[in-house]
Amino acid sequence: MKKQTVPIQGMHCRSCEILLEDGIKDIPGIRAVNVSHTKGTAEISYKGHLDINKVQAVVDECGYSCGV
Repeated sequence: MKKQTVPIQGMHCRSCEILLEDGIKDIPGIRAVNVSHTKGTAEISYKGHLDINKVQAVVDECGYSCGV
């Protein structure tokens, strides 16, 4: 299983983390997601290929932005 850390801006509480985790884990191939508002990251474990555009779309839909 592969892992990738994606920086996310705009989170401020546990509810933000849960919203993003629920959305990201529905992307095909994603095995686990750990979002931290204190670190400003989503640690994504996946099998195969991670479609970062789909991750970005979920982040955008939830009202946050990817990147530092």
